[in-house]
Parts: sequence; C-alpha cells; structure tokens
Amino acid sequence: MSLVRDGLHFPIGTGRADAKSVQIGTHPQVEFVVLLPRGKDTGHLRVAGTAVEVKEKKAHEAWARGMGYDVTAYAPGGLDTPGIVVYRIVPPIVRLNVPGTMGEAELPLDLFR
Repeated sequence: MSLVRDGLHFPIGTGRADAKSVQIGTHPQVEFVVLLPRGKDTGHLRVAGTAVEVKEKKAHEAWARGMGYDVTAYAPGGLDTPGIVVYRIVPPIVRLNVPGTMGEAELPLDLFR
C-alpha cells in the first residue's frame, strides 16, 4: 500500500487482492500520520476517516506520480490494470501537531475536500 501526497490530499493505493485492501473493504475506517520534521523537532498531521474507492483516472494518475516509480514494475498494464485500487480518505477530523509544540489542533476540513 502506498500513501502519497497530492497537495492536501493523500491518496492510498495498492492491489485489490492485497491484504490491506481486503481489510479496507471490510472495515473502511482508517487512520494515518504524516511526520512533519523541522530542525530537531518533529510534529505530525493525523488524518482519520473513511476510505472511499476513487475510480477517476485523474486520481489514479496523481497517486502514480506521487509514488516516484513506474507503476508498470508491479502492474504490467499500468494504471489500466483492473487489480489496482486507489482510495481517498474522507476525514471527519484532521489534527495538526506543529513541530516543537505539545498537543494537537484541529484543522478546517474544507482544506481536505
């Protein structure tokens, strides 16, 4: 499973038959944390929500671009391979911990839609 950054969106993708994809299909509630290092401090962005499959080619292309390697190395048909699935996380809440501070602040959700 590959999580990539596309602006303020973080699509995740994998093979449809992979264990994580099967788990998401059964229980679509997911959470991930992106580390935000700055100097000797590290903050984080915490996103939790529902994984929703996206089928738009633009979303698949953004995910593939963000991975930094050729998708055909794992899927000979590239993005047209039926076994590739990309999810978008629809969060009810996003939290930010600024590097060097304690605690988390909620971010406006319209940034992530």
